[in-house]
Amino acid sequence: MSSAIPGQMLSTVAGETISRTRAAPRSATLRVALIAGSAIAATAVVLVAHPSAPVDADLARLLRLMATLKIAMLAGALAVLEWRMRRPLRTSLALGYVALSWIAAGAVTSLWMLASIGASAVVLHVAGAVLVILACADRDFIPAPARTS
Repeated sequence: MSSAIPGQMLSTVAGETISRTRAAPRSATLRVALIAGSAIAATAVVLVAHPSAPVDADLARLLRLMATLKIAMLAGALAVLEWRMRRPLRTSLALGYVALSWIAAGAVTSLWMLASIGASAVVLHVAGAVLVILACADRDFIPAPARTS
């Protein structure tokens, strides 16, 4: 039996029970770092990146359409990660989620600007794949259903 305070969720991480109230300040900081850092990474790419060689207008429209779809997928991934960071999280996973989100935001912005298209695409897809691998390694990514007696 658990001696939890009513309304206080408990989670077990690496054999240690952590209350939601203790994780709340760290959770808010992580969520701000995730969203603000992604915006800063995208802004930095806008300020630094320069379009590569001239691209045909039709190809540019196609590439921007594909970048728009990738931006939508990144927004969905950020929303899921923001949801995940509301619960206790191992530091290594939190750092991975935040850093990879920043990298993906910079890469998709670079794709939109048509700068280093090949490298940007590779970086974006590798960051996405590693995010999926991290999520699979996160035992608490999907919370266990509450048991009722």
